[in-house]
Amino acid sequence: MKSILNNIYITFLATVLMTGILCGCRKASHNGKLDGQWQIMKIENLLTSEEKAPENRIYICMNLHVVQLSQVGGVVYSGNMQYDKDAGRLSWDFPYNKTEDSVKALNEWGIYTNPVTLSVESVTGSTLVLRTPESIITCRRF
Repeated sequence: MKSILNNIYITFLATVLMTGILCGCRKASHNGKLDGQWQIMKIENLLTSEEKAPENRIYICMNLHVVQLSQVGGVVYSGNMQYDKDAGRLSWDFPYNKTEDSVKALNEWGIYTNPVTLSVESVTGSTLVLRTPESIITCRRF
C-alpha cells in the first residue's frame, strides 16, 4: 500500500514539475507598457493644424514585434514593429500596403507614410501619445 502511495506521489510531483517547465517557455514582452490595445482618441495633423477625433472607433494593437491597426469588426492592417526603448522610437512597416491608395487609407490612423517612424512622447498605464513628423496621435488603453 505504501509503495502505491509513493508511486502516486512521485507521478503527481513529476506532472506538476513538467507543467511548470513547459508553461515557462512563453516569450515575454519586452515593450513594457506599450504592448496592448489602444483606442485612438485624437489625431492632430501638424501639416494642416487640424485636430480631430476619429469618426469610427479605431485601435492600435501592439505586441512583441507586431502592430495591428483595427476598427470595430476586425484587423484592417498588420505590420512589423521595432521599438527602441532607449531612444523612445517606434518603427512600423506595413509590407502589404505599399500602394499610394493603401498609404492614403492609413491616414485614418494618423499615419501618412509607410514605413513610419514614431516618437513615444508619453506612455502610462492608461494613455499613450505618439508623434510622427506629420501628426500627434493620442490614445487611451482599451
